[in-house]
Amino acid sequence: MIGIYDLPDAYICERCGRMLEGNETQLSYDDTLVCRVCGGDAVPAYRCEICEEILPEDDIEGSDHKVCRSCIEKKRYDLDFCAKVGEHEGTEVVLNSFLTEFFTESEINELMLTALKERSKVKPVDGLKYLRYASGVAADLLYSEEND
Repeated sequence: MIGIYDLPDAYICERCGRMLEGNETQLSYDDTLVCRVCGGDAVPAYRCEICEEILPEDDIEGSDHKVCRSCIEKKRYDLDFCAKVGEHEGTEVVLNSFLTEFFTESEINELMLTALKERSKVKPVDGLKYLRYASGVAADLLYSEEND
């Protein structure tokens, strides 16, 4: 999520799609920025910290770092990455209490990830829906991986 104090890297016209320089925007009668070329709304745009592309605010994810949805979606079949995102999100699950007597939480996670990877050999497991759900965490984790 973009913070209220994050200044945009640029503005993009929603109508014609052009990247707008400072002199190519103007305030409309209702105090919104518009494109001088076509009159379309000028929306804030930010640079993806992975691919460097400047995109409209709605296409950028992350709280600490700005990462575009396209870069996140490239990790959709990387089950290890999806599992790392899941470590930060977490959820409550009821497990067989007999089995929990013999396995720790980390062992259960490892066993489940191994089983998921085996299943993925038959039919690829697509983590896109989950990455979209946890897009903020995914963006920050992806940035950390790319910059270590």
